Amino acid sequence: AWNHTFFWSCMSPDGGKEPTGKVLELINKKWGSFEKFRKEFSEKAVANFGSGWTWLVQEKNGIEIMNTSNADTPKAHNM
Repeated sequence: AWNHTFFWSCMSPDGGKEPTGKVLELINKKWGSFEKFRKEFSEKAVANFGSGWTWLVQEKNGIEIMNTSNADTPKAHNM
C-alpha cells in the first residue's frame, strides 16, 4: 500500500519536468545530465518484470536507480 500511496502523492499537473536543486545536482553528478538519467531510468523500468517498481533512491554515496519486485520498497532496505 505504501508504494501506491507514495506514487499517487507524487502526481501533479505540473509534473514531468526536470528537477531542481540537490536532486538535479546529484543526477548530473552521477549521470552527467537529466536526459541521460531519464534514458537509463526508463530502460530499467521497462525491463523490470511484472508488477515491480523502479525507484530513484538515495544511498550513502549518492543516488542510484533501483528495481524492486511486487510490494518491495526501498524503505525496507533503509533507502
